[in-house]
Amino acid sequence: MADTCATFNFGSVVVNPDPTTDGLQTTDEGDVQGLDGAPITGQIDPKGAAAGASGSIVQNKALRGRVIVFTGFVHIGTEITEEGGTPNVGAIRQKTVAVEKAVVAALEALLNTPTALTWTDAEGDSFSIMATYGTEGEGVTFSGPMLNRAYSFTLVTETPTISAV
Repeated sequence: MADTCATFNFGSVVVNPDPTTDGLQTTDEGDVQGLDGAPITGQIDPKGAAAGASGSIVQNKALRGRVIVFTGFVHIGTEITEEGGTPNVGAIRQKTVAVEKAVVAALEALLNTPTALTWTDAEGDSFSIMATYGTEGEGVTFSGPMLNRAYSFTLVTETPTISAV
């Protein structure tokens, strides 16, 4: 199970990097959706019958892949102040745009390519799952004011299995 303290790596996209680094951060409100221990839905019998019943699917229920949703904010970890200690808003905006461009380019480079999503939880246990970026209508989005920029992007997996590394 993933937690918000974990550093997630998907190709060259890093979520929750070192706090002094510019990048994407998750919120402190909960786990990453899809890696939060919630039940994984099963494949539904199109006829609605129990397995083995007349006319039903005979195989056991297969679990679907996961839909993993990252949300949070763009974090500028480098200190940018003007003389007197006030934040340099122009420089913060430039760094925010640079983070956005780097994330979009990195995700687009992985479009429809299964890639390992890896993370290490607060206890030091490492995990991995093969995921793909490129779900229709679920591209990376950035919203809100430049000094409080939010992001969201979705990954999908073919299988629900998370592997310990």
